[in-house]
Amino acid sequence: MSEGMTISELATKLSISKNTLRQRIKRKQYNGKHTIVINDKIQKINITDKDVAMITIDGKKTKLLSEKLCSYISYIEEIETDRELEKNFKTQVLHHDYTDSMETAEFINTIQKKIINNSRWGIPVIVHAEALCGGVVAGMTQYPSPIGLGASFMPELVEKMAENIKNEMRNVGIRQVLSPVLDLARDFRWGRTNETYGNDPTLVSAFGCAHVQGMQTNDLRKGVIATCKHFLGYSSPEGGINTARTQTDNRDLRENFAKPFEAAIRKAGLKSIMNSYSEYDGETICASKHILTDLLRDDLGFDGAVVSDYSSLIRIKDNSRMAEDYQQAGILALKAGIDVELPKAVCYGSNLLQAVKEGKIEEKYVNTAVKRVLKLKFELGLFEKPYCEYKRSEERRVG
Repeated sequence: MSEGMTISELATKLSISKNTLRQRIKRKQYNGKHTIVINDKIQKINITDKDVAMITIDGKKTKLLSEKLCSYISYIEEIETDRELEKNFKTQVLHHDYTDSMETAEFINTIQKKIINNSRWGIPVIVHAEALCGGVVAGMTQYPSPIGLGASFMPELVEKMAENIKNEMRNVGIRQVLSPVLDLARDFRWGRTNETYGNDPTLVSAFGCAHVQGMQTNDLRKGVIATCKHFLGYSSPEGGINTARTQTDNRDLRENFAKPFEAAIRKAGLKSIMNSYSEYDGETICASKHILTDLLRDDLGFDGAVVSDYSSLIRIKDNSRMAEDYQQAGILALKAGIDVELPKAVCYGSNLLQAVKEGKIEEKYVNTAVKRVLKLKFELGLFEKPYCEYKRSEERRVG
């Protein structure tokens, strides 16, 4: 189909009215190329600065920031939806209340359809879930804890485990997992030691790469995004207390704690990273440009998306007192390198929208975050196939 197709021609092809097409900014795929309709013209979508800039906050092509940053399903409350659907989403998806994986799949498809049909650009969402040693969804297989897996010294088993988890996740429409944990077990007083593969950087690197490879595969359209955490130094807190400030020096942080992450990035093509709750050298990690940009991107070569650990941006104000309000916390986090706020928009969303309008932060930071997430959505193949095709276990092969 040519780029010169008119609204009338496209509306006829889609069997909808011209007004409906204009209002919904309908997204479609033609001849293997992604297109969007803007006004009366069809334009290709490419992940470039120019294309990201087309989605502006104000002006003729207006788009609310809350919708613009609607990269993950957690932002459903920022999108125009019916209240009952929103209520069900919060209780049944985030909190995993379903008792059957088929129900989960059906509900995720409902959410996906609702967002595509009711958001301005019809961009699908990335649904995520925990999956450290098995998907935290009813009916999914559970495996030994990572500390036990690390003791096997057999990373190939973890790769196979991750592949099986990936298959179960894709089956219900979940395309990102918040695993693996690449922290080093340095202080056994720390209550999350069991989530690690051990204390040796080389061992953790091997298992981390195996997990990421099994989860993402060599073609992300057939895989699930792995999210390595917690960047950085999370497992060495003061007094062994979870979320307390990290106690180590710069050399140890770079040569040991960063090593598994670097391996996953350079050898396994890691697509997502989650920040540490802790603070280091007087800065909360999720507000640290030194850690999340200078070290992670400029030094380690990471080019994926950084998602916040749950509610960690709120802690910039409430715990670290680095910000006087949630808006300022959002500004600090976005500038530092956090692309997506999880589990929902508190410091981002309307707070960040107002900050951009008031000139407190440049829109280029928003565009950078949007570009990173859109790139992942294209790599996942979500624009071609946003819905899952659920199959019961007896209908599919699970290793």
